Amino acid sequence: METKIKTTTINRPARKLSKDSKTKQVKPTSKEKLKQLTIVDLSGKETGQMSLPDEIFNVNASDKLLSLYVRVYLNNQKFNAASTKTRGEVKGSTRKIYRQKGTGRARHGANTAPIFVGGGIAHGPRGVIKKLRINKKQRVKALFFALTSAYKNNQIKNVVDSQKIDGTTKQLQSVLESLSIDDKALIIYSGVKESLVGQAARNLESLSLTQAETLNAYDVISSRTILFTHSGLEQFIKIHKNNYEN
Repeated sequence: METKIKTTTINRPARKLSKDSKTKQVKPTSKEKLKQLTIVDLSGKETGQMSLPDEIFNVNASDKLLSLYVRVYLNNQKFNAASTKTRGEVKGSTRKIYRQKGTGRARHGANTAPIFVGGGIAHGPRGVIKKLRINKKQRVKALFFALTSAYKNNQIKNVVDSQKIDGTTKQLQSVLESLSIDDKALIIYSGVKESLVGQAARNLESLSLTQAETLNAYDVISSRTILFTHSGLEQFIKIHKNNYEN
């Protein structure tokens, strides 16, 4: 039986503003300290600093938006493959099993009724997948807000220069130990340039791995520590550059 998919778009009513009210966008002044992350090599030694754009790591948003995104994300991970047949869909005769009156027994119709073994299922699952949607602007803003919160809570630790990584789990484990990371961590890397990072992280149970192209807000808020690779951070900023410049 074919699985049906229903999609639902969640829209929030727009807030009405008076004519005199204006929304002001606060721009960072030159006196403000730019947000930076320390670049470390594979031995954990500091090799430089990397600036972070305020348009991504200093965003004001509501917790309701992030909660809305998490609800949509988790709902869309479900896959309802269970599907049952009704009494009209199961294979069997529609003939009445015995006459209506004169037998002293209860009245019955066909043996495909739900009360018989091998009959149809009443009110069973139909394999309908209910998908929720939010628009791209909400999705991107939720991601930026999650990264902003992670940076303010010191969850984004360092930028790892992974040019000399050889793809072994032992080497990546030593990098995490040098940075004193032994808890649930997320590494964000560039899937095109840093395939060896993904190879090295396969056997580390406490480590999650995601590419810069597929990073989402749920990955950020479900991790206690976040590490960017140098190429991964550059790739992430490049991908989302148009989202805050337009």
